[in-house]
Amino acid sequence: MDKITESYIGEVEAVKDEPNYVIVPMVMFAYESSKYVTEDEIVYYEIVYHASARDVSMSHVNVELLYARLKWDASTPSRGKKRIIDSIVALKEKGYIVIESHGEEITAATYLTIRINKRVFKDRIVCGNTAYTGWTKIYESEMNTAKTDRYKIGQRLKVLTYIKWRHNINYSICFEEWANVLGASPRTAKRIIKSLKEEGVINVKSGEYYTDWNNNVRQEINQFSLPEEKEELDDDYKPTVTQRQRKMVSVAELLTKTTDKRMVDRPELFVYGDLSEEDMYIYLTTECSIVKEWGKKRFDAISKKPKGKEMVENWEMKAKKRIENEQQEPRRIQIEAVQKENPTTVSVDVTNYTEQDEDAHTKAYRMAQAKREEQERIKREEENERFRQEMLELEDEYEEAI
Repeated sequence: MDKITESYIGEVEAVKDEPNYVIVPMVMFAYESSKYVTEDEIVYYEIVYHASARDVSMSHVNVELLYARLKWDASTPSRGKKRIIDSIVALKEKGYIVIESHGEEITAATYLTIRINKRVFKDRIVCGNTAYTGWTKIYESEMNTAKTDRYKIGQRLKVLTYIKWRHNINYSICFEEWANVLGASPRTAKRIIKSLKEEGVINVKSGEYYTDWNNNVRQEINQFSLPEEKEELDDDYKPTVTQRQRKMVSVAELLTKTTDKRMVDRPELFVYGDLSEEDMYIYLTTECSIVKEWGKKRFDAISKKPKGKEMVENWEMKAKKRIENEQQEPRRIQIEAVQKENPTTVSVDVTNYTEQDEDAHTKAYRMAQAKREEQERIKREEENERFRQEMLELEDEYEEAI
């Protein structure tokens, strides 16, 4: 085992108790070389993320899994999956990965055994005045930050990775350098950085103004950093609890406060999970103020982007149609009965009547089915109660820790 391999694996083993992360080779940013990766080719991050626990240089994935993580071109999955396949092939050609087992052609369902080429971690490529070498650690939380805008995941991951790398040596970055790294014009690079700053994804410390020897006013190059880890929810938790625990405690607290029991089985509105028309249906029909507040927050955030707005409007249309169908009056069947002794027509509404003349087999089956449904209901309630108790215990542990 060479020194770079020992260093790489040693780095992984030394921090195995830390949150999940990936190691990114910085030659990926060497913009004047064949090693430079496109925004689509950041699929490398996802491949490494699924590395084997026993052998961090090996990853077992397929395109379906990677697509589920990235959700590129959600309206046209086939196009999104093709982008992933093309990126995997490009990463292989650029020497970042070795595909050890697959058929003649990679398809969405092809099971891939991918070995990560660790030689790239000791490569050194000079572009301009910058030497690209070594690696940077990107945590799962930072990957998730990039995914908050699914149309620009690659671009955002590039910015986050480059800032972390440069911040380690307190290095300022000019917009010309950003343009090279992002493969964009200086004007576009400036717009990208400004947008991320406004979102709070990155911190920008503006360079101070000074006067040069010719009495011209100049400004020092800006310095960039990432904000300290923020809570996903607006709860004042301390950093003594892991991110996952904080998230679970926050969700558990919301679940104990909500009056809408549907949230126990489907808490997506609370946990920043992927939403659907089912969540819109819950939002439109709930009487719980907490669910209404969170639903509005989530759907308003998604609607900021044109495609997101279109998706939310589609969910709303389907949910309202479902509500409308539920509110329609059931078809009423009337039976007219005439009494012989006293001729009078009587209308009988049998809308909610059930068939009484069932045969023994049908009746036994219906009773068994009702019993199974009741048992499943009791089981769900018990599981929900156990989950609630576990969350409360976790919250108690947290309070003791602080």
